[in-house]
Amino acid sequence: MDEVMRKNASSGQKDYESVKRDVTCSVHFVNPSTSSEDELASVTRLVSKAEDLELDRVFKRESTDLATNRSLFEFGHNFEEVRDWLNIEQPSKVPLRSILRYMLENHLKTTVQIEINKMYFNCHVIVLQSYSKFFMELEEIPLVVTLPENKVSQKAFMLIYKWMLSDDPNLERKNIIAVFIAATYLRIESLLSHCWKYFEDINCFNEVSACIMYIEAKSHPALDIVRNLMLTRIQKFLLTFVATRDFLDVPLKHLVYLLSSDDICVNTEVEILFIIVRWLGHDWKARQSNVANLIGCIRFNLMPLWYLLCVRRLETHKLIRQLVGLPKVDDIFNEAIAQITSSIYEEKMGENSMDHAFITRNAQQRRWIRDEACPYFHLIGCPYTRNINYSQFESYLTLLQQQPHDSWAKVHNILDRPLSKGKSEVSQSIVALLFSEIVQYSQSRVFTVPELQTRLHDLGQDVGTRIIDLYFVRERSSKRETKLTQMLLFVKTTLWKNLFGKEAEKLEHANDDERTYYIIEKEPLVNTFISVPKDKSSLNCANFTAGIVEAVLTHCGFPCKVTAHWHKGTTYMVKFEDFVIARDKQMEEK
Repeated sequence: MDEVMRKNASSGQKDYESVKRDVTCSVHFVNPSTSSEDELASVTRLVSKAEDLELDRVFKRESTDLATNRSLFEFGHNFEEVRDWLNIEQPSKVPLRSILRYMLENHLKTTVQIEINKMYFNCHVIVLQSYSKFFMELEEIPLVVTLPENKVSQKAFMLIYKWMLSDDPNLERKNIIAVFIAATYLRIESLLSHCWKYFEDINCFNEVSACIMYIEAKSHPALDIVRNLMLTRIQKFLLTFVATRDFLDVPLKHLVYLLSSDDICVNTEVEILFIIVRWLGHDWKARQSNVANLIGCIRFNLMPLWYLLCVRRLETHKLIRQLVGLPKVDDIFNEAIAQITSSIYEEKMGENSMDHAFITRNAQQRRWIRDEACPYFHLIGCPYTRNINYSQFESYLTLLQQQPHDSWAKVHNILDRPLSKGKSEVSQSIVALLFSEIVQYSQSRVFTVPELQTRLHDLGQDVGTRIIDLYFVRERSSKRETKLTQMLLFVKTTLWKNLFGKEAEKLEHANDDERTYYIIEKEPLVNTFISVPKDKSSLNCANFTAGIVEAVLTHCGFPCKVTAHWHKGTTYMVKFEDFVIARDKQMEEK
């Protein structure tokens, strides 16, 4: 229904309320006596006046019978011209929209039944078709439509139908998951947008509520992208989450993302090793093949040197001893020890204080916290500073389970990196995870490589449309480029730096076509973590970036088409409209 209304709007039709028009009826006329082959047998017309119902007018027949006896009406006497006929006060009538709303809200003369696990909902199909593409695309509407309960629960359908009938609908927190799953199946885009309004609000889903949402949504594939978003909210709440039974069921890729993040809050990097051991130990036989992936999440150069030297000798936990005894892990330990010790000897010992913070100042830091309830968090000079093992970590997790619900929020950060003014830093692991989910999500909805590239291109255009105003306000004080070359340089430098942290390598102009330019990027960030199967070797996920560039240029007054190709890494071919080149030449002549 939304598409129909948009088509009407684009074709120049005005708003229904603002234009006064005659009400018509659609009438199918049948010619009672077709005298020749040239005459129509039937015709359908919109009729607004009663006299237009006369068949002679419809089929344009003229009588050739000039009878001498003519009737009063044939002499021209009629009631069409009556003085003050239209000035008589007209009786009031209940508006049609009020009657229709009353019928819809009171479920009168319903036209379809929706069956969900032997429960039947009496509905009006026009209401369902107004919002749901699922019902709009049904070729034939049966009297009873059966929906799968695992996709559309009874409660979810009732809430969705109430949402359709309401002018100012609200969604309940406790039912938002079921509503989102059902709206995904029924393809109700406006309701999905309504749900995302809540998901994206950090006040609605803070660390605790985001973690709860993550757990509730684990058995629903339709909510994978929502789970990924909720996972990014977990920071100070990490250790409390690790203390729960639900943590043990976290998928490998989510655990890798979580432990690779700079934003998670821990007392020490040693806790990352303990967290991995807790997850692996839950089902060691099935999970031991994941050791290599998880060990890569640990930043060994952030661990205290004394722990790296002593853990293999002093740790009593069986699984930790088994892990650190693996040849690959042993090599990583030795490399970290070498890096820390070499940094000590390379610095001028007399000029710098060689504490642990100084040694690791160039390492990628976490968000360190100081939890006074932690049994192995000691001040410098305490004789028990080096007393840390897995048994103490388990005691700490038990203690966290007994703390008040808001205790995690009261823990203080002891190292917060200030954000640069006007800019923000995003972890590369977050970009990799979210973009890989975008690719997988898009791939599940297409059948060919070109379709997948087109879908990525369209998603990129949506991103480009949103960011262009922000960048011009932030970088150019709201001043926009009017010359083509300057605009392309803005894309190559400023846009690329804001998106990917670096400029594109080259900007070239085609020799044989003045409308065509090339932006060359050797190693696009969006392709870094994408594994392309051999049967899809032509796939280039940088089409997502091409969509961003096309939207930015087009919305800045330089309409073009941008495509991504495998050449010198990745080459973005930008082809402008003819009038863009002509306009630029005119500006140069001035």
